[in-house]
Amino acid sequence: MMNTTLVEMLENNRTVDRAITYIESDHAERRVTYGELHTRALGILYHLQALGANRGDKLIIFLNNNEQFIDGFWAAVCGGIVPVPLAVVMLSVCGAITFTGPEGSVVSAFWAWPASDASNTALTAAILRKVCIDLLV
Repeated sequence: MMNTTLVEMLENNRTVDRAITYIESDHAERRVTYGELHTRALGILYHLQALGANRGDKLIIFLNNNEQFIDGFWAAVCGGIVPVPLAVVMLSVCGAITFTGPEGSVVSAFWAWPASDASNTALTAAILRKVCIDLLV
């Protein structure tokens, strides 16, 4: 079967014994099959759409966990949402923000910051809101 899109590739390989292996440490690996990835992506997509995300919207993916990043990326791709990955340094607390940008576009962002710096939570959200408006719309 010929795949013409990334979504078709994932959908057509749901039952094949293929997987992504996440290396968590020197002694720990986690295997996620394409079928599991597809199911997880559709679950995340459901929640994004419930928040108002639509085909063509942009989704900032700002996560320090590779597995969550891949799940979020595929959720966006499966829904026709444009994934916008941002680099993250090793951080420990994650959050999310969704708001309506100019012209009614829904913008969602995930962020992370050091747990010891919880006082910057509001500042982080404000900075991300500005980045979303300035760079994505």
